[in-house]
Amino acid sequence: MKNIVTYILELLIIILLMIVPPLFVWIDFTILKTNLSEYSLTELTQEFLLLTSFIILFIRTYKNKENSGFLTLLAGLFLVMLIREGDYFWDKIMKGLWTILALSTFLITIYLANKQRKTIIPSLSTYWNTRGFGYLIIGLLIVLIFSRIFGTGDLWRAILKENYVGRYKTAIQEGLELFGYLITFCGVVLISKNSEANTKIKT
Repeated sequence: MKNIVTYILELLIIILLMIVPPLFVWIDFTILKTNLSEYSLTELTQEFLLLTSFIILFIRTYKNKENSGFLTLLAGLFLVMLIREGDYFWDKIMKGLWTILALSTFLITIYLANKQRKTIIPSLSTYWNTRGFGYLIIGLLIVLIFSRIFGTGDLWRAILKENYVGRYKTAIQEGLELFGYLITFCGVVLISKNSEANTKIKT
């Protein structure tokens, strides 16, 4: 019975999350008038979700040594994505700075994970069949692949023809990205809970 209630709650949360992207895009265009700029509610929420995901995984890395290698890789992935998502702000400091920061973060992550490489494969086996990992993968696929494909300018030019306006494509792409980040964040939270449960069992 408890599992059924948990699944129903998760389903309701996912339904609510589906409302967030179109709502935030609407707010950006009609109330805030940001037109989905780098300072828009949609963009800033994406960056907040990435930052929060990184912090959760970073903390969990130190609390769960048995899975630290795998969690380090995940934390590094989100930090690289955060840097990439904020490229506009980094480029204001120095053109191409985000590339340097992202590459440096990637190399540091690989170095740290390599020091704990014995925990990576066993951890992957542990998390592979969990709901959290499923959410994580689906969210990343939405962000990295589906949003890019469905938000392609050529697609919407072909559909809208002379009525095409760039903000249509931007609204769809950014909305899908936000939804992907929300799903990914759910995955991170569930993975963190799973890690905490494993730690308590072993202690």
